[in-house]
Amino acid sequence: MSKTNEGYQFTPVVTEKHVRFREIYNLNRFIKSLANLNIIVVSGMQGSVVTPFVGLAFVADLIYARKGTKLIMAHNKYGLHPSGGLPFFLSNSLPHSIAMEFQMKDSFTAEEAYEMGLINKILPEQEFLDNLIGATEKFTKCKYCTIQHTKRLLNYSRKSLIDYFDYEGTLLNL
Repeated sequence: MSKTNEGYQFTPVVTEKHVRFREIYNLNRFIKSLANLNIIVVSGMQGSVVTPFVGLAFVADLIYARKGTKLIMAHNKYGLHPSGGLPFFLSNSLPHSIAMEFQMKDSFTAEEAYEMGLINKILPEQEFLDNLIGATEKFTKCKYCTIQHTKRLLNYSRKSLIDYFDYEGTLLNL
């Protein structure tokens, strides 16, 4: 936060605002594109994942994480808003108070996210990619028309994602 004559202002000082806005705009476009696909989108998280990419991971239909993965709410450290659609995805998956708590933490583990129903499965550290592929193979055996119609019906509730990103853009003057 930056200091003013009256004390502290609530917006952080971003030295290159246009760069941050471009990053947010492009990330939001990518998330919207993934949300509208009529195929199964799989996310596999491992290591340390920061706020925007946690949101990006949560747009997926199936979300897996390697054991020991840490989800870092980096926006809190820098006085930024939680980007990547994270508030949208958490508030649509959890009660409001729990979604707020998760976003205000410094970090949380994939195991905590799994316990809250945010992640489908925790995979072992060894051979993570092989286990990820194995976990998703059963879904690839479904007929394409089944996947396509299921995705279209599930995506109906995500129509408000576009409204969410428009609102975020208004708040940030994007």
